[in-house]
Formats: sequence, C-alpha cells, structure tokens
Amino acid sequence: MRKTSFKPTQSNSKEKSLLSRLQALLSLNKKPANQQQNEEFLPYKVPTECSALMYRPTLSTTNVLDLIKQHLANQQPLSLIRANDGEGAVIGYPEFVSKQHFEKFLNLFFGKNKLSDEQKTLFVSEVREAVSSADVIGVAGGNQVTHFTVTRAFFQHYALVSDHALICKSSIHRNLQEEELYKDFLTGLDVIGLITCRDVGDVLKDTFSIKRVVVYKVPEEAGHADNADDVARHFPDRFEELRNSIIVEKPGMLFLVGAGPCGKVYCRWIKERGGIAIDIGSTFDAWIGKATRAYMWENKDTGKTMSGKYLLNGTPSENKTTPDTASNKFYAVFESAVRNEQALKTLRKKPLSSKNYLICITPRSGSSWLCDAITKCGLLGRPGEYINSEVLRGGILKRTGADNLSDYLDAIRRLLATPNGIFGMKASWFQLAMMLEGCSLEEHFGKHLKYIHLIREDFVLQGISLYLSVNSSYFHSVQKNITDEMKQKHDGLEYSGPGIKHWIDHILRQEYGFEQFFAERKINPLRLTYEMIMARPRPTIKRIGKRLGIDPELLNNKIEAGHVKIGTERNQEWADRFREEYPNYVAFWLENRGKVRDCDINN
Repeated sequence: MRKTSFKPTQSNSKEKSLLSRLQALLSLNKKPANQQQNEEFLPYKVPTECSALMYRPTLSTTNVLDLIKQHLANQQPLSLIRANDGEGAVIGYPEFVSKQHFEKFLNLFFGKNKLSDEQKTLFVSEVREAVSSADVIGVAGGNQVTHFTVTRAFFQHYALVSDHALICKSSIHRNLQEEELYKDFLTGLDVIGLITCRDVGDVLKDTFSIKRVVVYKVPEEAGHADNADDVARHFPDRFEELRNSIIVEKPGMLFLVGAGPCGKVYCRWIKERGGIAIDIGSTFDAWIGKATRAYMWENKDTGKTMSGKYLLNGTPSENKTTPDTASNKFYAVFESAVRNEQALKTLRKKPLSSKNYLICITPRSGSSWLCDAITKCGLLGRPGEYINSEVLRGGILKRTGADNLSDYLDAIRRLLATPNGIFGMKASWFQLAMMLEGCSLEEHFGKHLKYIHLIREDFVLQGISLYLSVNSSYFHSVQKNITDEMKQKHDGLEYSGPGIKHWIDHILRQEYGFEQFFAERKINPLRLTYEMIMARPRPTIKRIGKRLGIDPELLNNKIEAGHVKIGTERNQEWADRFREEYPNYVAFWLENRGKVRDCDINN
C-alpha cells in the first residue's frame, strides 16, 4: 500500500485564536500569587512552537486492515500503537504536564505501586521511544487543543513521529471490532502472541481457529481492577521480566497488545524482534464482557451494561467446551481449583526465582534419584513434577491458592526456590506437551530457562523397568503408599515381549518429542544419562550447577539420595531375552532413537 507523507498543517485564523487563548490561559506571567499557586494544578501546557496541531488521522480502518494483512503476508515487522490522554500525560511530563496530572495517570495505571523519580524518568523515556519506533500511530483527531489532542503537540515538540509513520484514529481498535474485521487477519493463524491481563486466549483460539496462542500476562490497570490494592507491580517489575521473555517465534508473528502505556513499549520490542504488534488496548476488556470504557455501554443512561457488538465476534456459546478442558487434563485441573487470595498474597512476599531450569525426562531414567539428590544439596532448587496433573490434584495447587496457570507457576517459583533464587522442575514429554497447548515456557520463565535432558542409554532395561512398575504400581523404594501386595505382584510378574515393547515405544516416543522441541527452538540442553548419574553422581550434579552458574566447589558435599534401586538380576535376564526375540527392532532404535517416531515405522 502506498504510504502517505505528512506535513505540518498551516493554521487558519480560527486555530490561531483558539491556541493563543489557551496559551494565555496557561501562562504564568503577570498573575496574582494566589492564581500562580493554583496554576501548577492545570493539567498541561502547549509547546509554544505548536501553532497548529500536526498529525491528523488520514488512514481509514480499511487502510489499516490492508496494511496489517500486507505485513502478515510479507512477514514484515510492524508496530501499530495508539496514543490518547494517558500517553500524552506521560510523554509531556515534566515540561508540559503538571505533576498532579501525571501522578493521576500513574495511579490509574499502577495503583499503590509508586515509582521513584528515576523510574518515572525511565518510564517517560521508554514511552517516547516507543512512539518514535511506531509505523502506525493512532491519535485523536480534530483541530482544537484538548487533553486528548494535545498529545500531538507533544509529538511535534519532541520530534517523535518518524518520517515513514502513518497516522490513523486512536479508535482503530474499536473500529476494527465494530466493522467485524478482526476475523480478516486472525482466522487460521498458526500462532499469535497476546500481552494482556485478560484470560481471553482460549476463546480467541477457538473463535478464529488459531492453532496456538501464546499469552504473556501483565497486571491489570489499577483503575479498572476490582481490588486496586491487590494489583501486582507492572512497572518496572513485570515490565523488565518481559523485556527478556517476549519471544517472536518466527518472522511476522502477530501479537495483540493491551497493556496501557507499557504496551506501546512492548510493541516496539516485538517489532525489533521481527514481529507484528497491534495495540488493541481495551478491546481485550470488551472481549471478556467487562465494560471499562463508555463506548462499550449499551446505553450510557443505564450505566455499564455491555453492548453485544463489542463482544468477541463469533464467541462460542456458554455450552461449548473449550479444547483445554475437554481434552487436556492438565488445564482441566484449574477449572475446579478454588482461588485463595490470601495464600497468593502471602507467597508474593517471597522473592521470585531468578534462575530456572527444566529436567526433560522419560520414565525410569533415574530422575527421581537425581531430583532427590539435587534437593538435598540445598543449592539447586527442589525439582519435582510440578506440571503433572496428578501432582497438582495431590495438593500443591491448593497450597498455592492459584486457580490459573500463570498464578500457579509464579507461586511455585516463590515457594520452591532455594534461598539463592534457583527453581527447578522436571517433566515428561507428554506432561510438557499438555502444558504447551495453552502457553509457552518463555512466557512464564523468560528466554533464559535452562534445559537438562535425561535419558537412559539402555532403553531395553528402561522399558522392562517401566513394564514392571506400571503393572505392579511399585515405582520407588521410598514410595509412601507401597504395600507388601505391590511388592509381591512386582516380583511375580511374568515376562512379556509385546508388553515390554509397548513401554519401550512409549519411552522412545517421548524422546522424539523432546528432540523435536529442542530442534525447533534451537535449544542445546545439558545432556545426562541414567548410567552417568549412577556411576558418577557428584561430577554430574556439579555439571548441573555449572550450567546454572553455581560454583562447583559449593557442591563438594557428599551426594545422597533416599532412593534404592529395585531392579534385580531378573531385569538383565529379561533384557537378554528381549534382544534375542527382537534383534531388528533393537538395532533400528539404537541407530535412530530421537530421530523418528515409532508410528512412522512400517512393521
């Protein structure tokens, strides 16, 4: 689409008159002392060189839609932001915006989470830079100076609008909704990112048939929160976390952003990383049926009754089950969770982990022994199966008080980190894949999450161990619910070649899943084996510490774990027998494990 150039608009006599009267009103010269005392509470001043308002909106809603679709088709980065009175109060401070007016908006954005003078300066600078980086800027139209349009005068004074930037209306987010145009560029996408405080990912995915939605949660604006005192610290805490954790997975990945003035900065980061960022602001509120703006009301005389036209186009009926709760037992756990705000508030007083790692495991690979030994060393977190749906149901979710994944992961990073700020967890591929249906790891742990891949070299013995455990429910020597009956059943099981082969397939299928995951994301995990940790436990744990930046000398203590091996000579006898019965199968997987799925192999 041809870009439009913009030049300063020549003022007519009416505009000059309006501006001169306003500037006279705001002038501090030659006024009585009592008037000068009240003057500091006027919301803003107009820069003297701004004799007329530049940057009038010229792009139509259709123009903007075409531009978005063009950038998606060409996988070209784009930042579309909107700047209204809130952004103006930030951009014009302190030269042209009164402290009282600026603080009013800070209170709306962040509530009781006050900013220091240094943080205020950084905040203003970040928002101004976001405007300079934008390709499309939505502004309030009109020639008269108001608390909405004065933002354009600040743009001119600070020379924030780049030569290539295009100008549309600040209402572009609602115009796209009113004209039912979101479906024109969202439908059928492979993946999109959301930056919002609203739980809209699942319904958005379902409504527009999007394969995957990555959600980066931010704190709610205090001015629209049900309880402003409970709003978490957005700037600079969550802001700085997102600086490192927003991942643009491929060129031209689309992000929808709704995060106030901070959201304009997120749009800049997304563009810089090759993505397309569209600032849709309060549209997220409308999509969940929360009328936070007057334009959303069905009737302004009757108050905040939500107008149907601002609800998500094609929103599924209340009887339609979302994919997560229908087929994903991990997310289904959160559906029945009871939120405990006091428990969450207590946990938020603990520091959030600063270093995080995931041990990628297959069953019977020695992960329980390893995690027990790591926990006892006291410096590398307390790794466990924290995204196992059965573990969640077992009590840890209730202990945190969370009723959604974002709050849960935040809580366990505070609850289960060691005092040096390290948090670890382990997961099988099937457990991780269920979680990844609704989010990305980077969303919650940032891009610096470390990975450890633990396998067992002898997959035949591993399959035999799993066959015995599954069929007897006897998994570990320290198992709390172990009974004599379980042990007797374990010892009395008979050899079954097909049964063992089934569980080897189960193991190798998960190895393939992890290898694909690593390859797609260019991850180089620390690779460990069962045989390695059994033969040289201390050097192995030191390698883990080194990967996490821990001095190996601090890990010189004796490595201990309460687990005792429950396998016997029978396991080895069965392994020899299996290799004799399935020589081609064993030979194939010795060469190809992690490279192909078992279901891709003929016969």
